[in-house]
This record gives sequence, C-alpha cells and structure tokens, in this order.
Amino acid sequence: MHDHVTAQFPHGDGPSEDVLNEFGVSRQAFVGRLREILLRDPPAALDDVDVARVLAACS
Repeated sequence: MHDHVTAQFPHGDGPSEDVLNEFGVSRQAFVGRLREILLRDPPAALDDVDVARVLAACS
C-alpha cells in the first residue's frame, strides 16, 4: 500500500474524494497540514530521508 500511495501522491493522482471522506478536509488542506506537522515535529518513526520525500511530494 505504501508504494502504491507514494507513487500516486506526488503526481496528484490520489483520490481527493477519499481524503475528504476520511478526514473531512480537502486534499489541499490535508497536504498543507501534513507539511506543517512534518516541519514542526516529524514523527519519530520517519527518518530524515522519508520526511524529505514527503515534504517534496507536498510541494
């Protein structure tokens, strides 16, 4: 699943309606909040390379 989502996310191919249904926010709001969290206090489970990759995909 991770590889599938990772391959889609940077290209905007992820299902926007799924983000709205699951989290109650637009995909744009979700990505913005994700960036904020990763820049301020990234989860310990993610190493610096993973954080950088997600941040790049959010740009």
